[in-house]
Amino acid sequence: FQAEDGIRDCLLSRGLGDVYKRQNQGVGEALLFGAQKYFFLDDLGLSAARASQLDGFSNIPWQVKAVYGMASDSYALWGGLRKAPYMVCAGVGGVLAALALGAAHTRNVGAVALLLVVANLSIASPDVMVDGATAERCRTHPKLAADLQSLSWGSLYAASLLANVAMGYLVQPDVLGARGCFGLMTLTSRAVLLPAAAGWLGERRDDGAAAARAAPPKLDAQRSAVFRCAGATCATSLAIGNLQAFYRRDDADAVVGSLTVGLGLGLSLFIFRGLKTISRDLASAAVFIFLSGALSPATEVMFAWFHDDEKDGGNCAKRCAAGDEDCGWARDRGYPCIGSVYYGYMRATGRVFGLVGIILYNKYLSRWPYRRVFALGYLVTFLANLLDLVWVTRTNLALGLDDEFFLLGLEVVQPVVS
Repeated sequence: FQAEDGIRDCLLSRGLGDVYKRQNQGVGEALLFGAQKYFFLDDLGLSAARASQLDGFSNIPWQVKAVYGMASDSYALWGGLRKAPYMVCAGVGGVLAALALGAAHTRNVGAVALLLVVANLSIASPDVMVDGATAERCRTHPKLAADLQSLSWGSLYAASLLANVAMGYLVQPDVLGARGCFGLMTLTSRAVLLPAAAGWLGERRDDGAAAARAAPPKLDAQRSAVFRCAGATCATSLAIGNLQAFYRRDDADAVVGSLTVGLGLGLSLFIFRGLKTISRDLASAAVFIFLSGALSPATEVMFAWFHDDEKDGGNCAKRCAAGDEDCGWARDRGYPCIGSVYYGYMRATGRVFGLVGIILYNKYLSRWPYRRVFALGYLVTFLANLLDLVWVTRTNLALGLDDEFFLLGLEVVQPVVS
């Protein structure tokens, strides 16, 4: 506080909304993501493959954050504010979606998928607003950039840690179940409204139209280029998500797989050419981030592999006929069974080590070149992903490592790297 004027205001006043929203986001994500998985497999009785497709579709709001990020940066809504109105819309949408998911006993997969899109949007959209607010403070207080990011993400992990432990108990059918957890999400969606209404984001009211008229031509051209790239990303995500969720013909694997690869390659080329007019470094970084996600497989299908509702005849313990995928995975196949309580503790452990990773970054890596940070991170990720082979081939049992112990080790590595 003594080193630089304005630090107290930056961290304690305007940063209050960022910390509060990250904590709320940590709770909301734990409830939504946990309930969503158990809802697909237990309530709807979907196969692991089908659940994965719908999970990908419901996560579209996280894939197109660039669109509403650009919109909030460029267009002020009522009252001349650029972030608070978007958060209000997200909060209201989240309340309605959570009420519908918690109260309506529909088994219509399409309706459920659309409601989950709105529920995810209610978390992803404010996430962008907080990122934007943090970025603004990093510009005004560059020496505190690493500390501000650590404060923001540390708040998320700390709240998520407690919420995941609670989710493991609450999602059990004899407690609240998946629908009850959806109902609790109304509280986190309502909580989104508080920082927006209380002015905790530190926004100044402005005249968006006057600012747009005053913008130099070069800035307008750059903004247009970024908008085109954001729009292309949104269109590609919507196309692939809808194909995955709703294209159900016999040739679905070949058609969806080919189009996913083709659209992904086309999008990466479009982004590079579009952003290169602004900065080649910016274009290269954007394509790198895109390809790193596309070429680093991450799936929750393994969740279905070790899922167990801890009841006789539950998803994992069912006696499935040969070739019957819709009833879940069977204990008599020798596959692992992990209950919801352990799953909650496993996720919470990951959040603990996420905090450890934040501390390590802030103390040792925040002054490293980005290139070295990325290289180290991907090397460790590559080696950690190889451990999946040990688990899938059941080699861990041959080595005397039970599934619970081995899974806990896997859950530790990824949050630290992330």
